Amino acid sequence: MNALTRSDIKSRLCSFFLGRYYPPIICFIVFLGCACGLEVLSSALIVTLSVSALFLTGRIKPLLISFMTFFMQISIKHAPGYPTNSDYIYTSSRLVYCIIMGAVIFSAFLFFFIKYGIYRKINFKSPLFISNALFSVLILFNGAFSGGWVFSDLIFAFVNSFAYLGFFIIFYCGLADEADRSDAASVSSGKDSSGTEPPRAVFDEGRDGLKGYVAYLSVLTSLTVICELIVLFLTNDNILVGGSINKVEVALGWGIWNLVGVTLVVLIPMIFYGMHYNRRPWLYFAAATLTYLAAVVTMSRNALIFGTLAYGLCVVVSCFFGKNKKAFRIITLVGITAALLVFILFFDKIYGVLLDYFNRGFSDNGRFALWGAAVRNFLDSPVFGGGFYGFDVDTAVFGFLPKMAHNTVLQLLSATGILGLISYAVYRYFTLTPLFRDFSLKKFFMGLSVAVLLLAGLLDNFMFNIYPLIYYNIIISILHLDFERANKLFV
Repeated sequence: MNALTRSDIKSRLCSFFLGRYYPPIICFIVFLGCACGLEVLSSALIVTLSVSALFLTGRIKPLLISFMTFFMQISIKHAPGYPTNSDYIYTSSRLVYCIIMGAVIFSAFLFFFIKYGIYRKINFKSPLFISNALFSVLILFNGAFSGGWVFSDLIFAFVNSFAYLGFFIIFYCGLADEADRSDAASVSSGKDSSGTEPPRAVFDEGRDGLKGYVAYLSVLTSLTVICELIVLFLTNDNILVGGSINKVEVALGWGIWNLVGVTLVVLIPMIFYGMHYNRRPWLYFAAATLTYLAAVVTMSRNALIFGTLAYGLCVVVSCFFGKNKKAFRIITLVGITAALLVFILFFDKIYGVLLDYFNRGFSDNGRFALWGAAVRNFLDSPVFGGGFYGFDVDTAVFGFLPKMAHNTVLQLLSATGILGLISYAVYRYFTLTPLFRDFSLKKFFMGLSVAVLLLAGLLDNFMFNIYPLIYYNIIISILHLDFERANKLFV
């Protein structure tokens, strides 16, 4: 009887962790951590839940929402960088706490990968793995023999190498079997194992297995960021100056306006994916529209440009493809008419709120100078580059981060030289290969999510930030797993 009871408890816990209500709970904990300055407690709770989910279910799937939102719990008052430059996290007790949390997470994943043989899922001879590994190794040699190399170059490079190779291995191996899981079939049919229709959440993971689940998580992640922005606008008296949004005040504990804006923009294509393949498509469309509007008010021109591109392309494609295309044409026409009407009637107020966009226009905001400095740095050390911390320009530095060129290509040239750039080009070729074979509507939305991040990286440093690379690796891993199954490669 006791064994049966324990088994029943474990079954219920697994159902909870793999169900649709667990991700919103994680998002709520993240929001509380950020809004209330309780990130130490919230992170401990999330790590405890995540490790429990990992061991009980034996799957990576329930941890995806934690990966996608974990950094978002850093509060403004405890931000280690801009805007507060707080030393809160650098106290000895909290550093010890971070080390313990890191050790727990590392040990849990190491045990998980060994116990379930997850590491066997990767094919070490595949072009994608080899190119990723080569690029990640060459990053470590940034600034070699340049004369200006410092130990910080190695630390920053190691973090980025793990962001590219480590996260890819975790998600590729951990998600390898998700498409064949029985719960994916349950979600597809909309019924549980007993054959009955389960209660539906407002947003749910839909009928498309893992990709539909990621679309669902993208909505939750977006809503988490939007709630954090709402709290910021309500509590910061300096964010509105003369009725206009003050861009420099649009900063959360985990990122400034550009990172916050592009974080939202990258989610838009997968939310549209949910509109096409999950239940309640119009709620997904509303979420995508809200996400775009939230990105606009971050006052990030990068987010405005590529958010408009992503949202516009998704709308146009949805008008001509998918099962709801006829209805969506009507909705789009009505939406465009309403938007134009609002813009005309309230032009003065809209212009005032978004004045910073109009004032800056097409100003390069110092990027041309940064790009010139990056080229000079490359010419001084063309083979291995001058290192990430060898970029000597007179710009502000956010915390411990190095000064950056605000362009992925030029940053790699400057920091890692021609060898680093060539290895990145090869890696990029193999990451994008699946998109151009057997192109489909599903691949369009997933590919657009990656494309938005890559394009935005030509004007900023997103390809060297950990958080965007987590979401990027989730999408890339799913793309390649689908591609390899369809072509019976390495399976």
